[in-house]
Amino acid sequence: MFSVQEVEVKTYCHATEDCSKVLVALLNTVPPVMRRKVEPTKQILHGYYGNPITVYSLKLREDLEDLLGYLARSFSDSDRAILSATLDLRYDRKSNKLFIRISKQSAYFNKIELHDSDDVIKITISFKNGRGISKVREYLKKMGMIR
Repeated sequence: MFSVQEVEVKTYCHATEDCSKVLVALLNTVPPVMRRKVEPTKQILHGYYGNPITVYSLKLREDLEDLLGYLARSFSDSDRAILSATLDLRYDRKSNKLFIRISKQSAYFNKIELHDSDDVIKITISFKNGRGISKVREYLKKMGMIR
């Protein structure tokens, strides 16, 4: 049966940002009941000029249908339509992964919105037991993420 193997949620906190707020935004991408169970990893990198960049990420392997259902319920109708229309651009056939970017600022206010820029929270969905855009489309329709 075609299903999700893992979901990674990742974002960056730059020196000009409040990392506690960025962490709240990251955690707001998962259902409230899961927020207490997950432990974000933190990695500190340095930019070209030596400025600190903190990378926060969550790797989730349990309750993935609950997570995708939460995202599906959070998306607006227009976001579902955009996701459906751009699915072939967001899905990598070689890695069997789907890439979604959401607004970091909106997530801080507990609102999940698609946002295709640089300052985002990246969600990578890895699939198992099959591959192909048609299977991904069918699965996402079943989960309510697209129409």
